[in-house]
Amino acid sequence: MQRRVNTSCGYLYPHEEPFLERSRSGPPSPPATTSLTKTLHPKLKTSLAMASIPPVEKLPLAARKNIRDEYEAKIGEVMDRISKMLKQTYKAEVNFNQFYAYAVAGDSDWIKNSPGTAALNYIESSVYYLKRLTEEGKDDMAIEAFNDLVSERIFTLEADPKVSYSDCSIRNGKFEFNFNPTNPGVNVDYTCQELEKRLDEALAAKDPEALPVIARRDLQKEFEDKKEDLTSQFKEQLLGADVKLMADYDAIWKTIVAGKKVNSDVDLESCSRRFGSVLKQYFEGFLYYVKNKLNKDDMMVEGFTEAVSTLELWVEVAPEGTKLKDSYYEIEIKDGKFIIRTTPSNYGTNGDYATQNFVDLL
Repeated sequence: MQRRVNTSCGYLYPHEEPFLERSRSGPPSPPATTSLTKTLHPKLKTSLAMASIPPVEKLPLAARKNIRDEYEAKIGEVMDRISKMLKQTYKAEVNFNQFYAYAVAGDSDWIKNSPGTAALNYIESSVYYLKRLTEEGKDDMAIEAFNDLVSERIFTLEADPKVSYSDCSIRNGKFEFNFNPTNPGVNVDYTCQELEKRLDEALAAKDPEALPVIARRDLQKEFEDKKEDLTSQFKEQLLGADVKLMADYDAIWKTIVAGKKVNSDVDLESCSRRFGSVLKQYFEGFLYYVKNKLNKDDMMVEGFTEAVSTLELWVEVAPEGTKLKDSYYEIEIKDGKFIIRTTPSNYGTNGDYATQNFVDLL
């Protein structure tokens, strides 16, 4: 049995720490490891987290002034930047009486004194991550996915007891900046650091079998954008034969999702992040063996092109539990097509070696 030298979908790559841009002065604060608010009695924390706090009837004068000067005067420019990136008109809606009530209950002096500044900072924190998601408004696929899910075109602040400090979500067609009811205003700069993941969670809730945005991005960058070069290298090695690199992306993802239900070790997040990279790996491995085993020999190349008469090279994923001819993959020539086949739990495992014995099929 071959040694597992490449990672399968069971391996999750670590996330990189983002470099944050801020339009306001001062460096970004690191994520908090402890609460920055005053210590609350555990029972009070529990009651605050589990129960909705009613809004205050009237905001103090100083709070209203801060909202006017630091939020109302500036939010338009922020939302214009966001709308330009997303190519749709978005607006922000903040219930300041509700936001202030959480500040009072959580004893957050910052939000009590500066609710407008805090709200603006939450919404402004999304700009960096939206730039990264949309490649500064150039990634139409990501933009379309975001706009489709945030159908109300509204950014808003909402308390969420499941959030430790700050996070984001898409619910009921709105993009939410979420804060813990007992800790409003903590780690504001990092509220949207999991934006791609939250987008895909919303997409999966709408359609569990839909190809995630993260997968589509990796597919474009790591496979589609490099397919032409790979194809030209195959053509050189096959003495002018124009092969086609083929994969049914939606079918592969649906099979991986179904595989998760059968085998909990199938890591959907890792498969998503490496979706296109793995496809490239299979084809790059095949190219290596074509170079070294056919070696541009007329007879060998002719034997290959006769057997693979369609010149189609496929990667397929069989249902989880399918018994493969080798441990992590199998290859066959069927109906004039060359097929590299694996299963969800083995997607990408030893992909470089999948075609090492392809000459035996000729």
